[in-house]
Amino acid sequence: MTSPGLNSRSIIIEIIMLVYLSIGDRQEGPYSVEELRQKVQEGEIVAAETLAWHEGLPSWCPLQSVLPKAQVDSRSQSNPSFLGRITDHVTTAAGSEKIEGFSLGNFFSEVFSKHDEDKIEASFAVGTQETTPPLELVDANWPKPWLFFRCLCAAVIVYAILLWGYRKFENPNLLPGIMLVGSFGVPIATLVLFFEVNVLKNLSVYRVIKGFMLGGVLALIGCLFLFEILSGWNELLGASVAGLTEEPAKLLAAIWLVRQKNISNPLNGLLLGAAVGAGFAAFESAGYAFNIVFDSHNQNIALLLDGATSGFTNPVQAMIANIETRGLLSPLAHIVWTAISMAAFVHAKGIRPISMEVFKDFRFWRVFGIAILLHMAWNSQWLHQFTGYFGWLGLGLIAWIIMISQMQRGLKEIKHEQSLATHNLQPSPVP
Repeated sequence: MTSPGLNSRSIIIEIIMLVYLSIGDRQEGPYSVEELRQKVQEGEIVAAETLAWHEGLPSWCPLQSVLPKAQVDSRSQSNPSFLGRITDHVTTAAGSEKIEGFSLGNFFSEVFSKHDEDKIEASFAVGTQETTPPLELVDANWPKPWLFFRCLCAAVIVYAILLWGYRKFENPNLLPGIMLVGSFGVPIATLVLFFEVNVLKNLSVYRVIKGFMLGGVLALIGCLFLFEILSGWNELLGASVAGLTEEPAKLLAAIWLVRQKNISNPLNGLLLGAAVGAGFAAFESAGYAFNIVFDSHNQNIALLLDGATSGFTNPVQAMIANIETRGLLSPLAHIVWTAISMAAFVHAKGIRPISMEVFKDFRFWRVFGIAILLHMAWNSQWLHQFTGYFGWLGLGLIAWIIMISQMQRGLKEIKHEQSLATHNLQPSPVP
């Protein structure tokens, strides 16, 4: 076994330690200490038989001698709250590390701060060869997104004006605007949040729009092909079969869009996955809104032909109700499901090119499988029948917990790369 090529002096790093493993003839990682402890507890690796290395070690050594040296956040040793226990269970099930140091108050602390238009424009002017910041200038602390809220407020205001105008003048020319803004507004605002979370700022608005538009449409067409293939499953699974068709279609669309770009950080995966998921959600919502108008109209005609005098549905009101419900729920569904799936794929891929080997990685399938199950549960009849909106909120919470854990993973990888660059170090592959 060769040394990772470090100087013999010990290097003290003030960031959270990341560890590389030597398994057989290959090197894996980096992993956080919490991830390694989970792997040992679940029997995936044997600490006494696995060699490990982290910054500060002169050579590879048994993993069991590395773990006791690690400093763990004292908060993980105290009794966690109810939400903390839920978070720990979710991250364990997803094979992710436990969330440390995250605060919703701090995360959204800049939402109501004053930001001028120049700062708004500068926030979007990133991701090109000239505007991508060097690694050493990237802030790898928890991000504080705020621009998404401005976009959300703008969408709500425009939607409210269109809706007021229609109710005031009953002009049908306003209905397409209501349909489009209502279907696209919240998904786009949520996508802006993921754009802000990508602190690397290495993906341009053009690439995000491409993922939203082209990726969303490709995912829609792809899921229609898969629906035909799995048409026999409809009787067995009902609407839940969508989890088996739409999630693979969205993920494959996202992978196809990044096939020629070297993406290796989970933050990039979150953004690209969210772009495709947001596009899919927006186009699908617009389609549902369009169909509801005609379905309600046809049902009213059928009632008239049957001589009914009641039970009629206002097609426009039905469309508006559907748009608003899907808009409010969209951040909890398609967008975050595809985001966590793509982040898991990028994490499994690492710096390797995309190949079938990536699809064999259990870390990817663990998260992707959860996304599929969340979607299937979301569409199941019993969920809404017995839990109402609380069931959807619970499923959304699970997905966002995984998303935050993956965001943490991406930030830690940035810190690790910054440390290596500072000390001009790079662990060499295991021969």
